[in-house]
Amino acid sequence: MIATCAAAALALAHGAQGWRWAMAGALSGLAVGVKPTAAPFALILIAAAIWIDLGEARKFTRTLWLTLGGAAGGAIWLGYLLITGSLAAWWSIMSDYNAAYMTIARQPLLSLVAEPSVIIALAAAALCCWVAWVRARASAPRAEIALLLMAGAFAACAALTYVLQGKGWTYQTAPAGILGIIAFGAAIVALGRLTRMRLLVLGVAGAVLGAMTLGGLRFQLSDAYAAHQHQRLAFVADMAAALETLPPAMKVQPLDTTDGALHAMLEAKRAGASPVIYDFWLFTGTDAGRAKSRAAVLKAVEKADAAVLMTDLGWPEMTSGFARIREFKELQAILDRHYTLVSEGRRGRYGYRLFAPS
Repeated sequence: MIATCAAAALALAHGAQGWRWAMAGALSGLAVGVKPTAAPFALILIAAAIWIDLGEARKFTRTLWLTLGGAAGGAIWLGYLLITGSLAAWWSIMSDYNAAYMTIARQPLLSLVAEPSVIIALAAAALCCWVAWVRARASAPRAEIALLLMAGAFAACAALTYVLQGKGWTYQTAPAGILGIIAFGAAIVALGRLTRMRLLVLGVAGAVLGAMTLGGLRFQLSDAYAAHQHQRLAFVADMAAALETLPPAMKVQPLDTTDGALHAMLEAKRAGASPVIYDFWLFTGTDAGRAKSRAAVLKAVEKADAAVLMTDLGWPEMTSGFARIREFKELQAILDRHYTLVSEGRRGRYGYRLFAPS
């Protein structure tokens, strides 16, 4: 979603028409509400509206439209949270959860920068800056220069936010990949006006994009990738089958570090016993956040009318899952006194245990 909103905002944010800047602002405001990593894109748009001269003297009006659009986009997201009763949960995620999330399971900086999508985005950003300089020397229209600079800045910020998140997950590469390709396209279109450079740039860009695409495609078609996906699906199927043996309508408290337990609960049509899904909320973050999460889990399992589904996925570190629950002594004591292990299984590195009230 962040990549889609950013790409659409970039396509809209040019010219003097107020509605274009308002729509760009609305998309940016909505994206920032969903995930704060979209904030750099909104800041770039504000800078563009204020400082980049597009050949017209209505900078104030353009900035006002952008601001009003951003407020409207944020209001849409806020309204959704209020209607669904999710405002408190959203704020908890924006504060306690994100504070912990940014510090756990970070990958080495070199491996993050070496991600193909990041390389594409940074290369595209550098190319946009160079093309903007070349076109400026050739007295190109200021609107063209502005678009090149915005496209390059969007691509660079997408790469930066991926590195700052630090997890190295594939879905987080989407903004860098999409905006990098768009920035490459903007640079190629501008260079298309320079006949001598056209074939060279097209060849280089095509080679880089082809290598990125074919490299990822080769991995996804490999036997190792297929075996890994089969293992994950089989693991979820095992948990779902175990959940279906529980009494009808019994709720489940997941103690998980990814989405495996949640996926199994959805497959088995089981509701959660508390708002807590990921068990690292119980061990990381602020003292207040941990206490609140632990209290919610204890309240759910002390009633003895909910099952407990615990996974061991080796994330964010290899002591996750079963071993970590021992640190939550109050929960471990309840499991020992009032619960029985009714099912357990393992698929490679993925393991689970299902506890039901005795």
